Amino acid sequence: MRLSKYRPLIAALGLALALPVPAHASNDGDLCKGPAILICVPIALVAGIAHVLTPRSADEHLWDAIRDGDLDDFKHWLKKRGDLSEKDKLGYLSYCADEYMREVKPEKRAARLDMVKHLVEGMDMSGEAGTVALQKAVSTQSYGVEAPQNYQDRKLALAGFAIERGAKADAVDFGNCARCEAVNELLSMLVKNGAKLDQHKPHEAPLLNSLVNAGEFAAAQRAILLGANPNGGIWRQRGMLASVAARCDVDAMRKSIAAERLEAVWQDCVQQTVEFTTFAVQHGADANGNAGVATPYQTARKAQNEELAKALLQLGAEAR
Repeated sequence: MRLSKYRPLIAALGLALALPVPAHASNDGDLCKGPAILICVPIALVAGIAHVLTPRSADEHLWDAIRDGDLDDFKHWLKKRGDLSEKDKLGYLSYCADEYMREVKPEKRAARLDMVKHLVEGMDMSGEAGTVALQKAVSTQSYGVEAPQNYQDRKLALAGFAIERGAKADAVDFGNCARCEAVNELLSMLVKNGAKLDQHKPHEAPLLNSLVNAGEFAAAQRAILLGANPNGGIWRQRGMLASVAARCDVDAMRKSIAAERLEAVWQDCVQQTVEFTTFAVQHGADANGNAGVATPYQTARKAQNEELAKALLQLGAEAR
């Protein structure tokens, strides 16, 4: 092959590779326009080759194994990594637990839970490590593409394992409890192990109010029985019952519900609000709702929920 016609290009590339990167280089791309491309391309090429040839650390391999759900690789690189600091252990535990909770492929779930189990061998689960695992079971959001039961089973499996290994639930925050309305056993399991549902915001009862706002009255009743504050405030200083009373607003329903369904939906809403309000007051809720703006009675009257207004008066609410 004759190389004479390529010699100028080869010489230019050799020169470019020998040149230092300009100290004033910027991200605007101006240095890589026109003839300067002969400098930029070789530099980028060399940088790419250097990246490929640079040995990857055990940490990088570990993150990859967790991401891919490869248990054998995970064990191999965890051993290669050697002694982990407590901070590193917590970081890996958080990532493993998160990936387990989000795993939608049935064939990978067991391996992901085994990663958690393998990682915590020798760890003291009565402290921060246990809290990390339990918090993941409580707060990790699920993907909508899978059956809710699968996600609920993973919540129970992770929390159950952590508690079995000595985890205490006294520091768990329920302010962002994903699908707690559907996992009956989880809340009771955690409360039995020291959890307080209003631990971080005792005057707001975020879990209870989120259940009420979602219309999950059966779950809200269970939360009250497990210790949630039935007088926990919500926005504008209103108590929980004011939010309940606002749910059955007949004028708002007319705008969103077909006429042929309106009466049935309305009656169902009235029944639910009356039953829950009666339960809540019987278990310590203030019938006047700790109202900062309007009482539950006033809110029920405004929403034209006369059955609830009548029930509130019978439960001791003031007609104001």
